[in-house]
Amino acid sequence: MYNSILLIYIALKQARRHFEKRFRTGVEIAGRLPYNASSRCNLSWGKNRLIQNIVFDMGGVIVEFNPRAVLARHHVRREDVAYLLQKVFASKEWVGMDMGTLTVHETARRISSSVRTEYRDLAERLVLNWYGEMPPKPGMEQMVRGLKNAGYGVYLLSNTSRDFYGFKDSVPAFGYFDGFVISADHQVMKPDPSIYKILFSRFGLTAEECFFIDDTPANVETGAALGMQSHCFADGDIRALKRAMRSSGIVI
Repeated sequence: MYNSILLIYIALKQARRHFEKRFRTGVEIAGRLPYNASSRCNLSWGKNRLIQNIVFDMGGVIVEFNPRAVLARHHVRREDVAYLLQKVFASKEWVGMDMGTLTVHETARRISSSVRTEYRDLAERLVLNWYGEMPPKPGMEQMVRGLKNAGYGVYLLSNTSRDFYGFKDSVPAFGYFDGFVISADHQVMKPDPSIYKILFSRFGLTAEECFFIDDTPANVETGAALGMQSHCFADGDIRALKRAMRSSGIVI
């Protein structure tokens, strides 16, 4: 009788030590979440909750966004490329357009008047026709269609102007989207957490059930900090994106 009790006691003690070791390991792993800030473009982790929704950025993800290549197509001299990148695409007027505080025509007029005379017409055309300079990114329509057919919710979260609504029907992938949140409608831009929360609230989404794809590290970091499983698409590698999605349990 005594020997039986002793054996049971020893077995329970060993089981307790095993549990405590596993528990400490779990705490150490949890302490490293939600993300390692040193890996700015690799913020996709294993499944914490079942992913139900995929949230896409637009420029650089669903469509091409390459101002440098656009300037080259317009035969801008190499020594003037940096000048126009700064004066047009990095201007406070461009930000105002994406924030919804300036119309596209106001933006075009202000930017055109701010550049050297030889580039005024080009600057105006770039602003007024910018959406025409962003063709669909290869492979993205097929990906979005596959996700939608697999039952996932598909959403857009983008820093862009209200002219987006006249452009979206020309991009086949957008026909599969369940909803859109753009900065110009709310006067707030990524990476401000407020615009992510607008997306969650408007469509009844839970951050931990979303997989977020963006090509800007700061935007990806905010998504991860809010609880979204996130992937930086800065390299445009669609195969790497699919691997990251599969590692998060997404059927694709």
